[in-house]
Amino acid sequence: MIKGTHYIFVILSAISFQAFALNFHYKSDIPADNKPSAEYMKQRENLESNHLNVDKLAADNELVKKREQEKRGQEKQDEEAKRYAERWQNNELMKKWEQERRAEEIERRAEYWQDQAEETKRYAESWQNNERFNYGVNRGFNHEFHDPVLRDMERAERLKRIEQNGGITRRNFFDKK
Repeated sequence: MIKGTHYIFVILSAISFQAFALNFHYKSDIPADNKPSAEYMKQRENLESNHLNVDKLAADNELVKKREQEKRGQEKQDEEAKRYAERWQNNELMKKWEQERRAEEIERRAEYWQDQAEETKRYAESWQNNERFNYGVNRGFNHEFHDPVLRDMERAERLKRIEQNGGITRRNFFDKK
């Protein structure tokens, strides 16, 4: 952009505005010497006086107040009737809502207890499985280390096998010549 073009634009727009205003022959109602014209003075003389009639205004005020009070009274009655209808409707809705809420609560409790029963059943099954496993493990443990009767029986079987093999065991197999 060329330097100074925006200044030229402002100057040209001001000149065109002046030319535009002159084309309409604009004339102000206010005279240059700031004195009212004769036409304006005539119009002013023909105007009605607006002196306030206090008695008429007071009567009008009273009438307006009465109307407002009647309107408020009617509005209050309408509002009370509306509130009564809303309360009755809300009461019915509240009863319906309460019944639905109770039904939902009963369903939730039934689901909860059903879940509890299933969980208890799963726990009992896992406990039984653990008991079976532990019984097997402990039985084997007791069989190996704590049952003296079974130990004696195993020792007797071992000695019997050794006698059948002519006294040869795994330990002394290579010792004999």
